[in-house]
Amino acid sequence: MVRKLLLLMLIGVFFSCAGGSTTQPDATGPAAALPPLAGLDALRTASLATTMPLHPGLPMLSEHVTTLADRALFSSTDSTYAYAIYDCRPESADISGLRAEVVGELWFLAADYGADCWQLAGRLTDEVATLDLTGLADPTSPADYCYLAAVASGTPDVLGNVLLGLELNYDIPLPDLQTYYVATPANGGADGNPGTEALPWATLQHAADMVAAGDTVLVGSGDYAGFHLQQSGVTGHPVTFDGQGVARVTSRNVNTPDGINVEYWDEGAIHHVTIRGFTVTGADRAGIRFSGGEMEHAYHITIEDNVCDQNGVWGIFCGFNDDIVVTGNECSRSVEQHGIYLSNSCKRYVCSHNICWGNNGCGIHNNGDLDAGGDGIMEHGYIEYNICYGNGAAGGSALNFDTVRHCYIRGNLAYGNHSSGISIYSVSGLGSDDNYVVNNTIRQPADGRWCLNIQGGSTNTTAYNNIFLNAHSYRGTLDTTSASLSTITSDYNVVVDTFGYDDDTMSLVEWRALTGQDGHSVIAAPGDLFVDAGADDYHLLIGCAAHDTGLLLGVEFSPMPYIDLDGTYRPAGSGMDIGAYEIP
Repeated sequence: MVRKLLLLMLIGVFFSCAGGSTTQPDATGPAAALPPLAGLDALRTASLATTMPLHPGLPMLSEHVTTLADRALFSSTDSTYAYAIYDCRPESADISGLRAEVVGELWFLAADYGADCWQLAGRLTDEVATLDLTGLADPTSPADYCYLAAVASGTPDVLGNVLLGLELNYDIPLPDLQTYYVATPANGGADGNPGTEALPWATLQHAADMVAAGDTVLVGSGDYAGFHLQQSGVTGHPVTFDGQGVARVTSRNVNTPDGINVEYWDEGAIHHVTIRGFTVTGADRAGIRFSGGEMEHAYHITIEDNVCDQNGVWGIFCGFNDDIVVTGNECSRSVEQHGIYLSNSCKRYVCSHNICWGNNGCGIHNNGDLDAGGDGIMEHGYIEYNICYGNGAAGGSALNFDTVRHCYIRGNLAYGNHSSGISIYSVSGLGSDDNYVVNNTIRQPADGRWCLNIQGGSTNTTAYNNIFLNAHSYRGTLDTTSASLSTITSDYNVVVDTFGYDDDTMSLVEWRALTGQDGHSVIAAPGDLFVDAGADDYHLLIGCAAHDTGLLLGVEFSPMPYIDLDGTYRPAGSGMDIGAYEIP
């Protein structure tokens, strides 16, 4: 009876909106549990630029909802409604459908700015389905965003309402997709050519000036000057520059001191771009640089399978980017600073399967950088399955995190780095919070620093299933301060017998007595754990202290699917192996 009444009320809300009335919905219906439309633009993150798919665990606003990395749990009761509101940018396209995966029962509503109310889109119960949104009256806000709400009704007989998947479908007219070719003059390239395979262009900058949304540029082997790209793609069809064979960028682009620079110089944010397969050397600043602006972040950028070696400041630099993926790159011997530098308030970013070695500063640096503008917080990042070695001669950790929140640092291998292994801190004072350090292997040399630094008032750091080994004379496993100590959760690690707290050092036994942490952690030496530590082979020996002895992690610690550095699904044995590698 309760559900029938609820359905009637929601149908009433729908017809009230469709008719153009400005009357607010009945206060007893789910729509009344949502905030008014007028204030939503002010609440959204200024940099947010989400297209499909939406992230169930990242609503813009919610009430009575527990969010995890890949899902949202709605905790409604008989007297409350639970809701999550998601925002997105239609990109001048018509919204056609909302695909959702639901356990339990959820109602979906959409903003109607013409009628100033929420309109019913439909209800899903224990299913995966697409709701037809072609009849939405006026879903776009003054700031050109639309808002969708998932609402759990106040029915006590429903034990759990979970949103697992959420995709917004756009009816986007496909551009006239073209594939162009670039080759050196020795191989027939000339900018007066039409850019076909038979008659390719000669320069990357000419290609960057000519491409339209969704086009692909295939670049043949040879040495080239860099390029500055200012053309975006569209959802599902990025502008792509793809180095074929050995395509080398050996001098800067015409506008900036970088090899490859992707950045709008006019209003707006560049988006949907892929740079793949280039070798970039000798740039004065960054080998590859992507940048948005403080108020308009770049978004949906992919940088994959590139080699950036001996560049002046950074291998890869990304500033003011959301929904960016940096994967499969090798960044080495940056003269001044870091291999990969992710900065300026990035949201929902992935940095995975990269190799960073011999850089003067950090291997991979994550920096919210409040001084540059924006909110100064790096958020919802996945820094996973990277290998960092020989970095930090001038200081800077192998994996460095300044003002990061809700990030997963998992499955990484760091060895032979001259500063620290993993550092989590906050220079700005905003604080790093709610970060997970799981299944990493960190081996520090005699001239290195701590394996794990938790400093600067960082809170709620969880460290499980890590190998922390250190050859330094007095630095060891983990170093922290009184401002962070009470919120650290650490256990099931393989460690050395040295911990640091407020400039004092202590043994594992003393650390346990002080903190109550690391009750299942054990002390071991490299020769007892690894196949060949002398040759930097950090695969585990069968039966060692790290084999099958880790904590089996749930989704709240490390969202599934969970693999190791080789791609082996874990756990593969009777338990989870500790460290970056799982014994198959």
